[in-house]
Amino acid sequence: MVSNSRKNLIYSLVLLVLIGAVYLYRNREVSQIDGQNNSPLAGWVNLSGQTMGTSYQIKFKTNRNEDFQSGVDSIFSRVTNAFSSYEVNSEVNRFNLDDSLASPSPDFKDMLAFAKDLNTQTLGAFEPTQKPLENLWGFSRTGPYQKDSIELMYVMPSVGIQKLMVSDSIIQKSNPGTLLDFNPSALGWAIDEVATYLEKLGIADYWIQIGGQIRANGQNERGELWKAGIRYPDLSTGEAKEGVLALENKTISPAGNWEDFYVRDSTRISFTLDPRTGMPVRHGLLAAWAITADSKKADALAEVLLILGTREAIKMDSLDTELEMILIHNEKGSSLKIYASPEIQPFLSFPIQ
Repeated sequence: MVSNSRKNLIYSLVLLVLIGAVYLYRNREVSQIDGQNNSPLAGWVNLSGQTMGTSYQIKFKTNRNEDFQSGVDSIFSRVTNAFSSYEVNSEVNRFNLDDSLASPSPDFKDMLAFAKDLNTQTLGAFEPTQKPLENLWGFSRTGPYQKDSIELMYVMPSVGIQKLMVSDSIIQKSNPGTLLDFNPSALGWAIDEVATYLEKLGIADYWIQIGGQIRANGQNERGELWKAGIRYPDLSTGEAKEGVLALENKTISPAGNWEDFYVRDSTRISFTLDPRTGMPVRHGLLAAWAITADSKKADALAEVLLILGTREAIKMDSLDTELEMILIHNEKGSSLKIYASPEIQPFLSFPIQ
């Protein structure tokens, strides 16, 4: 026979397990970021897979019954064929191998026009021809180093999107060393195209995530704003914590990593090159999130913020009413700090001091 004391112990253990299970169930929504829930409710569609060297997740609410996957695959195929450095025969790779690209696709011409405009607006900080600089420089925990013995003065003439000659029928290089890289905006371009596809079908509630970039519109399965995860430092302890940003019909795009850096003159510095100088940045901005309604612009501007540095980024925040941002930075000898645009602070789960 089992003693009463042993029975009581068993009952207590079972009760603790049940209480723990209920607690985890009731709090699953708190710890879960919206895109990680792979079992949407009835009326919701969930698509996922790989594209352009990374993963994607698309969730949306609809009462339509059709093959959404083929529509999304068609968009990804078109964007990959134009911009992906992972596709050997993509237009961007064919341009980089040759001195010109004949009969560019409408997507390719539109991307070039977008890139030229943003290059002008950011005074050269957004530069899709900086690949030769990336080939020249490397980074380690001890700092930047030159991977190639070629002098910077020989590389810089090949950098500059304004040096490309563009017409309806052909795109040509003025310098054979020029290389295009649309990765800083191609994922955002694909997200915008998928969003347009869904909206044309009358779909208003959706989540589109490619890599670390997210566009969210309308509401999630719980009738709330979608929530994107933000990894941030606890300013008192320096430990990494998980927070969220509620997205209201906007895109969030990250750049940099505040946990990965090298130190110069008591300042933590990111592994970032400035295409305007050809040199690594020297400021203390380590990570940036750009938040705006235009996904391809958010994708590109996140990288731009990381190049500009904290002061210039905040100045840009005050001038561009369509752009919001989160910055994690430090100054010489100081601890990490967090800046967030005033407009988004009520949508963050953590306070900004």
